[in-house]
Amino acid sequence: MIEVKELPLSIDTFEEIIEDNYIYVDKTKEIWKIIEKRKKYHFLSRPRRFGKSLLISTMKELFLGNEKLFKNLYIHDKWEWNRKYPVLHFDMSKHDSTSPKNLERSIIHSIEKIANKKQINIDKEISLKDKFTDLIEGIHESIGEKLVVLVDEYDKPILDNIGNLKIANKNREVLKSFYNILKSSGQYIHFVFITGVSKFSQTSIFSGSNVLKDLTFNENYSKICGYSQDELLNYFDEYINSFAKSASMTKNSLLKKIKSYYDGYSWDGKNFLYNPYSILSSLDDKLFSNYWFKTGTPSFLIELIKKENDISSLITKLKIDPNSLTDFELGNINLTSALLQSGYLTIKDKREYEGEILEYVLDIPNKEVHDSIFKELSSIYTNKSYSELKILAYDLLSSFKTSDSEKFNKVMKILISRISYLDHKRDESFYHALFLSIMGLLGFSIRGEIITNIGRFDAGLIHENIVVICEIKYNDRENLDKLTDIAMNQIIKRRYYESYLNKDIVILLGLGFSNMDVQGKLKSLNKKSL
Repeated sequence: MIEVKELPLSIDTFEEIIEDNYIYVDKTKEIWKIIEKRKKYHFLSRPRRFGKSLLISTMKELFLGNEKLFKNLYIHDKWEWNRKYPVLHFDMSKHDSTSPKNLERSIIHSIEKIANKKQINIDKEISLKDKFTDLIEGIHESIGEKLVVLVDEYDKPILDNIGNLKIANKNREVLKSFYNILKSSGQYIHFVFITGVSKFSQTSIFSGSNVLKDLTFNENYSKICGYSQDELLNYFDEYINSFAKSASMTKNSLLKKIKSYYDGYSWDGKNFLYNPYSILSSLDDKLFSNYWFKTGTPSFLIELIKKENDISSLITKLKIDPNSLTDFELGNINLTSALLQSGYLTIKDKREYEGEILEYVLDIPNKEVHDSIFKELSSIYTNKSYSELKILAYDLLSSFKTSDSEKFNKVMKILISRISYLDHKRDESFYHALFLSIMGLLGFSIRGEIITNIGRFDAGLIHENIVVICEIKYNDRENLDKLTDIAMNQIIKRRYYESYLNKDIVILLGLGFSNMDVQGKLKSLNKKSL
């Protein structure tokens, strides 16, 4: 009988996974592709809980020469096991970043701890920058080999304080003095690999080490974190079979549902991957749930969306210039770039010409992310709990099915009843975001700013066999009857519904917001009404 290995849920230490007989999805082919290029400085951005720490841990054991851990893995017969490198491993998520002073002390403590372990003398009175320099030079002199430096979650001390730019900027300066040594001490260094969620522009912490090779969107390394479809089937087949049996589903039906929930992440528009944390959690529990959002959502992102009052990036298939994805500056964070780097958007396609990437097409990766982000946004905009929202949202769905304007308006008035003037800037974009977030919570597939041959309408909402054609008007100086009439007449006059007539239920919705009040008119479309 073949032994079934355990799922490596929440285990990001390579040595533990191998020695304790957990499943390890072999990523050493991708690691080898990086190392054989013989470049020195590397950077990789991936969302949280996506396997970056395990990747760093695997590299650490590889450079330390722990051959026994790599038997039967792709890289085993390609590595020079007699050569062992001194490795410095820093995990910035473990450092105290509540203030720049605490961050500096925490990093210094790590440096001094390594120095004591390796018996390297470091002056207690010198600066962080000098301590790190002395550590690198001292290890090189004592061992006679160049160092490998691995840094995990390099940006966490900054992102954790994004709501307080004064602390974030000062933490950035502390990190800058630390990271700049990696370049100035280059003659003592063999290999550097840095991971994080975000890629800050070269005017910030990478200004002194701009020789970093950014692998984030490189097709050659697009599968280095996350699980491909083949990897899911090859490594987790027994767990998939067990899940299917428990859920009373066929294997194919289960795989289709798993794919819709957790697949869809891509950094090259060609190779699509499963979120490892979510898929492992789902296989372990034999349930579908929004696992990643609960643990992988950076708080700064939610605050940024709240501040911008703009969810257009989440409801429109964006076509963007690849060069815009590198801009990430404190105090001026590009929301679309932040959503992509954090995992709430992904590259679904790209357009190339003669070796140049002209544009990326961005969209939400999967159902887990879609449901999670709109659940969170709905709570933010309405100040209501998820349990309250769920009941009200399904009342809205019922009103669509029966084309009941009175019921629709009653629910909408309840939904906006707790909104405070102090919480949000009141403008048209706010009300768009409010309504479309609630529709997203309901499970509607949302497409905003849809262009037809005779105009552009605000949103098309699709849920199974229902489609809602929505035009939203906002004006604090107009009465609601007039606003809703204008919206409805625009939909009908410009025939926004024509491409959706294959659906069983087509609802036209003219929606008006004025002076913290709301009114909508629903019209059910059928062939007789055309």
